[in-house]
Amino acid sequence: MVKYKLKLIKIFIVLLLLITSFQSLTKADDISDFEIEGISLGDSALDYFDINEIIKKKENGFVYKKKDFFSATFYKKNFFTYYDNVQLHLKKKDSNYIIYSVGGQMTLDNYQNKCFDRMDEVLSSIKNLFPQAEFLDTGIADWTSPNNKNTKVKSYYFKLKSNDEISIQCYDHPKNSEDFKDTLLIALDSAEFVNWLYD
Repeated sequence: MVKYKLKLIKIFIVLLLLITSFQSLTKADDISDFEIEGISLGDSALDYFDINEIIKKKENGFVYKKKDFFSATFYKKNFFTYYDNVQLHLKKKDSNYIIYSVGGQMTLDNYQNKCFDRMDEVLSSIKNLFPQAEFLDTGIADWTSPNNKNTKVKSYYFKLKSNDEISIQCYDHPKNSEDFKDTLLIALDSAEFVNWLYD
């Protein structure tokens, strides 16, 4: 019973942190007012991360068939408050390392598949921030890999008038999974990156 109560307390604290992280942005006009760990689209990655670390991430960051952009994921930095890691997408030939996409991922306990519920709380906050945005719910899909089965992925997308996008995804793993934890992802994607990604 004590263990059960502790899990409920932890769930409440994580949810509270997520909601509070959006409350200060209730008057946001566009995606540039929205931040992931203080990082916004259009910022330079050099303002947050060491250039040598960025270059090292670049070596293995070309994960798409087209090589115009590369991804760089940073884990558990001292200034991270809400997320376990932050992923950026940067242009290959840009020496200023301008950020075209920034996403945060939070690892959650697999407790009675609560990941989707917490995702919906975040959804409500973002709807309040961007009430005019086009909203797309792509539903729940199966997501499997050789070492990971029976996982469900739920995805929401917001398309702004600027054609920038906000995505919310939840990877909900089976509650008896020992190797994988539920993960909540929130990403801000510039119109240029979105167009490139789906072109």
